[in-house]
Amino acid sequence: MLDWQQKQGFAEDGYVVAPQVVPNDLIVAARREIQNRIGQDPPATEHRGPHAYFLTSTLPEPLRALLLSTPAID
Repeated sequence: MLDWQQKQGFAEDGYVVAPQVVPNDLIVAARREIQNRIGQDPPATEHRGPHAYFLTSTLPEPLRALLLSTPAID
C-alpha cells in the first residue's frame, strides 16, 4: 500500500515510485526485450529526437510481466 506522502506525490506529479515492487530479474528481461526490439528495428539513421515503438501485436511476455506478474497494479 502507498503511504500518504506517496499518494500526495502521485497527486502532484502524476506518478509514484514504488521501490522493490518489480523484481530485478523481470526488469532485466524487459530491458533485454527492449534492446532486442531496437536491434531488430532501429530508428532511421537520420532520425533525431524521441522515437517510440508502437506494439501492434500482443505485448511481449517480458513487458507484460512487469505489471501482471508483480503487485504493481495493486
